[in-house]
Amino acid sequence: MLNKSDLIRGLDVDRLLQDLDYLKERIIAEGLGAVTDLALRYADIMRELSEAARLVKVSAKTSEGMSSLYDLINEVFCVCGDLT
Repeated sequence: MLNKSDLIRGLDVDRLLQDLDYLKERIIAEGLGAVTDLALRYADIMRELSEAARLVKVSAKTSEGMSSLYDLINEVFCVCGDLT
């Protein structure tokens, strides 16, 4: 879940999370020293863990994405079969 999605206009979050090479390029471009090294290591870990993940962007302020979040929560607790 990505909270405060109303604050990230102009940032292609979907591409950043789906194309981890692009994410690493963006991290390097920021040039934040030791934080860059940590973020690059985190990006490598994301590659391993994100295969079965789905991003739901929500904003409590605008209610954007709340129905998608509700659907996802319902799927988690559903006993009706595999929904992947």
